[in-house]
Amino acid sequence: MSISQDVCEVVRRYGYDTLLVPRVAQAIGPAKTEMGAELIRQTMEFLEVQQSRCHASLGKLPGVSEVIESLFGKGKRLEGQQSRSGFTAQLLAMAACVVNITEELIGEAFASVSTASVSDWQTEKLGPSVQSHRCRDLGRKRCQEPAHEKKRVKPSSAKD
Repeated sequence: MSISQDVCEVVRRYGYDTLLVPRVAQAIGPAKTEMGAELIRQTMEFLEVQQSRCHASLGKLPGVSEVIESLFGKGKRLEGQQSRSGFTAQLLAMAACVVNITEELIGEAFASVSTASVSDWQTEKLGPSVQSHRCRDLGRKRCQEPAHEKKRVKPSSAKD
């Protein structure tokens, strides 16, 4: 196999972790040409930078895109099931697919964050949805706005 194929095979098989560089060095062995030696030097420099970003506490990081591609596939299936939901909801659903959700985790989440806080965060960080812009731009009166984008109505005062 070639140098690049050997490197790709190691990364594909083992992912990125703190042992990446020695694994690759063992797999590719010594260079047979000057050009091969330069390719190995540059590759090892690159892999050392990647390895330096890996921490033992993170475990192995995937070296291939199959994981994210699988998640996107799941997202597309969710989209088909939830075609009226916004993209943000789909992203949250996709994230939920890769977490071990327990009753305790859900309980902690509900206890630690209020719905109003989530709505405020979403408004501040994500802003209006494409659907709400579309409704505004087209002047549609009966356009369905997601609940988080509806303006909150303050209770009327007792003076009225």
